[in-house]
Amino acid sequence: METIESFRERVEVLEHHTDALIHRAHLIERRLRWWCALACGLLALGLLSLPLPSSTAQEEYSGRGLGQSVRH
Repeated sequence: METIESFRERVEVLEHHTDALIHRAHLIERRLRWWCALACGLLALGLLSLPLPSSTAQEEYSGRGLGQSVRH
């Protein structure tokens, strides 16, 4: 009988450890999704904040409007 009780205790301990590992895996997956979303958001923000092309800035600085640029 004692061996059966010992076996049951070991099984219960293993079940507890398995549940803890599953819980930890879910936490890690959630953190990974959070970091991925943060990285994608920062990348999108970086792409949206890029400066205008230099040709647009030069045309405005030289005083030539859009109509003059098209005619020439």
